Amino acid sequence: MIQEKRPFLPYLYPALFLAVVATHVWLCWRVGELHPVPKYDEAVYADLAREMVRTGAPMRRLGEEPRFYYIHPYLQTFFWSLPLHGSVPEEGLQNPDQAIKLLSRLRWVTTIFSVGTLCLIFAMFAKNAPSFGLLASALLAFNPMWLKYSHLVYLEVPCAFWVMAAAFFFNGPVRNEFKVDQQDVRFLSPLLRAWGFGIALGAATITKYLAILFLPCPLIIRITPKKRLIKPMAIGFVLVFLSWPLYILMFGDLGQWVSRSFGRMGSFQSGQGGDPRTDWGVIGLLTETASQLGPVYSCLSLLGIASFPIVVLWYALHAIWILKKSDYKSKQVFKRLRESDRWPSLMSVGFGVWVIVYVVAWLVLPTKDPKFLVIALPLVMVSGTSVLFLIAKDIFDRNVFGSWMSPLLVVAILLLFLLAFPIDLLGLDNTRFKKLYPTDHAYTHVALPHGQDYRPIAESIFLRTKPGEVIPVGRQGPIVGYLADRPYQILYTEDDPLAFERRLEASRYLVIDDSWQNCFAGVHPLEVDRIRRGISQDYEIAKEVGHVKLLAKK
Repeated sequence: MIQEKRPFLPYLYPALFLAVVATHVWLCWRVGELHPVPKYDEAVYADLAREMVRTGAPMRRLGEEPRFYYIHPYLQTFFWSLPLHGSVPEEGLQNPDQAIKLLSRLRWVTTIFSVGTLCLIFAMFAKNAPSFGLLASALLAFNPMWLKYSHLVYLEVPCAFWVMAAAFFFNGPVRNEFKVDQQDVRFLSPLLRAWGFGIALGAATITKYLAILFLPCPLIIRITPKKRLIKPMAIGFVLVFLSWPLYILMFGDLGQWVSRSFGRMGSFQSGQGGDPRTDWGVIGLLTETASQLGPVYSCLSLLGIASFPIVVLWYALHAIWILKKSDYKSKQVFKRLRESDRWPSLMSVGFGVWVIVYVVAWLVLPTKDPKFLVIALPLVMVSGTSVLFLIAKDIFDRNVFGSWMSPLLVVAILLLFLLAFPIDLLGLDNTRFKKLYPTDHAYTHVALPHGQDYRPIAESIFLRTKPGEVIPVGRQGPIVGYLADRPYQILYTEDDPLAFERRLEASRYLVIDDSWQNCFAGVHPLEVDRIRRGISQDYEIAKEVGHVKLLAKK
């Protein structure tokens, strides 16, 4: 019987993938509409990118003298600065409206990295497992946590892009969705792929240091038995990473970088009373992350994170079943499983190792943040999808995703997962499916309680003050500083309380809001009363918008 040809199938998957990408980009724009004002970290990175255009280096304007920013490497700041060239005026001359427009450019740069990550996933499987590539990339594109950070000026999505690029070079395009060890040998040579892996992982590390946690994965997986490939991986990584200290030698102080970087590794204390992320416990961290993912994507993420033990257990049970039902010896069972389609693919095991190494480190590190999971989300989605494929094939005893019904199945699954994030993001009523959503917190937890109130306050500061005038701010200094294009200073810090008196004497204006109360955690009540009396005696309200106040010296 002659099998019916379907010439449209090779074009259907790319078309569906383009539709996924277009929808993802539009949803990213909607996320930007919900967050018109920069968040704390966004304002820091946006100001660094602006200063890189002005001075050639990421200078943070915290205090009277700009400081080289040592906390995060320079690579992503460089990419963010590219669309700003020719649009940044001299220091102190950019008003808040112009700053918001520049922020929008930076956010679209992040979205480009997000789309690049989706393309890497689809390209890895496009030729011989397009349904797998489409499903894995789409599940990532519509992941609520990934979607949010795909249009904000944060480091996690660009870092995830480089990590996925490293995984792409490490695995290469596959010839079979169940056996990743059967790679397409026409895709570069093993030596070039080894160099690509090292360079990509080096780029990920000088985007965000957490990416270095993936470095031991090739040694753990042992997918490349030839030791000669380890050397170019290591050399590529080291050459790219060394560009960061070399850059510091040109614009900063290498000694300060060493002392600050390694000093923070032990305590993670900043000059502003400590890093609140050290307050997370493991249970609290997982609960908060689940609230941002929502119940549907939380289950899928757990499947991806636990893919390695799931696959091992799944096939161990198969081996036991074969032993009981036949006269095979253990070596014969092993050989039969390996030769069958039920042998656990290196994709399931390999990506599972990448994921579990990172997640375990994420849970035990002294500083914890739910958004750190974003770096591993592409790997988590690929790993979870591989488990779904393997189990589906085992249950139905056929490759259901390789049949003619595959496009219909993929589209049906995607429609179900579209219900896993707030439909109100699409402008539709979300009451009926509320239980399937992540909480609203998933899209607004990085938003300030009164974020919009800072824009008119920054406008007033821009008009009232001179370029270079330092503005003391309660806690949200980066936001005010970026929008008003002024250097800022934290008004009160526990590590240097005497500096508060000097700031009151020298400053014409202060900005305080509800978040300023956090400055007084652990401060004696009498000291708090003295601070408030000093401010009320010397300053009066010049402008008040919502819960944000601009105070002018009497």
